[in-house]
Amino acid sequence: MYVLKVTPPDGPLVERRLTEPTLVVGRSPGCDLVVADPLISRRHARFYQEVDGLFVEDLGSANGTLVNGAAVGAPVRVGPGDLVRLSGTEISIERTEDARQDLRGELGHLPATELTSLMSVRGVLDEPTPAAGPATDLARYASRLKLIYGLSQDLGRAVTLAEVLDLALDGVFAHLRPEEAAIYLADDAAGGIRLAAARPGDAADGRPVSDTLRREVMEGGQAALAVDAASDQRFAGAESIISAGTRSLAAAPLLDAEGSLGMMVLSSRLRVRSFDDDDLELLASIAAVAAQRIRNIRLTRDAVERERLENELRLARKIQVSLLPKHIPQPSGYRIYAANTPSRAVSGDYYQVVEREGECAVLIADVCGKGIAAALVTATMEAVCAVLLASGETAAGVFRSACRFLYQRTPPDKFATACLAVLDIASGEMEFVNAGHNPPVILRAGGEVEELGASGFPLGMVPESDYEPARPALAPGDLLFLYTDGIVEAENMAGDQYGMERLVALCGREREGAPAELAAALEADLDDFTAGAPQGDDRTYVVVQRQV
Repeated sequence: MYVLKVTPPDGPLVERRLTEPTLVVGRSPGCDLVVADPLISRRHARFYQEVDGLFVEDLGSANGTLVNGAAVGAPVRVGPGDLVRLSGTEISIERTEDARQDLRGELGHLPATELTSLMSVRGVLDEPTPAAGPATDLARYASRLKLIYGLSQDLGRAVTLAEVLDLALDGVFAHLRPEEAAIYLADDAAGGIRLAAARPGDAADGRPVSDTLRREVMEGGQAALAVDAASDQRFAGAESIISAGTRSLAAAPLLDAEGSLGMMVLSSRLRVRSFDDDDLELLASIAAVAAQRIRNIRLTRDAVERERLENELRLARKIQVSLLPKHIPQPSGYRIYAANTPSRAVSGDYYQVVEREGECAVLIADVCGKGIAAALVTATMEAVCAVLLASGETAAGVFRSACRFLYQRTPPDKFATACLAVLDIASGEMEFVNAGHNPPVILRAGGEVEELGASGFPLGMVPESDYEPARPALAPGDLLFLYTDGIVEAENMAGDQYGMERLVALCGREREGAPAELAAALEADLDDFTAGAPQGDDRTYVVVQRQV
């Protein structure tokens, strides 16, 4: 067993025996070893034991950790005679005799990975040899390790959380014989804990968990033992323990590398059954093995759930893509190109290009938000606008009806900005409405740039809105570019935005080429600008070019 001798800058020397596989040092009350040194971090460093020795690692402290004067980067192996410095606090390391090597030889038949895991379980090896003698001590340790090894094998075959909890309770009742046992798990959703399993069944009947016990064991990560709970000062105010008539109790945290998952609590009301240190060590060992399996089951469950969600998102994207025009109409004398690139699996952006009697309607929209919720509103809007456009409704009429429909059927925070241009194919004249959307631009053949501003509220934001149409015209050689804000608000690593000025400049350079060529140039320029920065928003655009 290792012994840490801690000398703070002000205060007496403190000795701490390492009876646990890991020990966190800092000034936070939640640390395993709390040091009264204002210059060390709340969680400064961690000592932990492996089969091949003791290690120390810095936990991202402000002032660093030194071993024999050298700064600690990666974990460093330490041993007797080494000096660890945490700011003004010095920690020297000593070691007492133990039976580690003898025990390793006794259990050498176990697989190496199992032996490593079991030897690091709290309280199994790291204590001095008792006075009963090496042979007796070794037999006790060997029996305990075999017990934990067997339980670990059983838990490894369990496939559900309920099975793991039942097996853990089987273990404690078979070897510790409590009157009652309960397993509490952290409830992240409620921000507290919940009773996950208990024996006998009536142990769960409305009995609250002690806040004192929860703070010490689950939050503090420390096992707790009360030989006589009624006289134990720690639980003097624990009404739930006293009112239950609990005589003796033992509790151990369900700890793994990620933190505390909960705790196991054993209790007895009989004077003939009092828990002792050996019982607590065995309980801690069982809890450690159970915690590892609980975490693995949760990870497996989360992986299955993620795969299910990803499959649903792929299906949702497939359906959404099917709502986009499969073929972009190409009216005589015009070339049209459109594209949609979602920032997630599904998009809140949408476009339509519909050719009707002597006209071509071009719509682009951006639903507030991202993900599934925005995609559902987008699908609703597509259905409404498709019917209205097919009916021959005017641009202003389409938006008036769509605004009213979305307001009545969507949450207040789900609205859409949109633009709609109904183009007279022969003359090039348009009826254009803009529902709070980014202003599309017309690049004239002579080089002039014209922005088409808003003419009403976003769709679904208010119950009713009038949309006063503008009536620009596309002359031969002119180009209309409609887009969503994911284009101009695309950011690089420095947080700079692509911007309207750069977009207009690129469209001006590429105006005379085919719309598909302009689109390729835009995509390449966006890639150059963002330089690997993640795409923060959906990107959608439509290019309408009237040929010369």
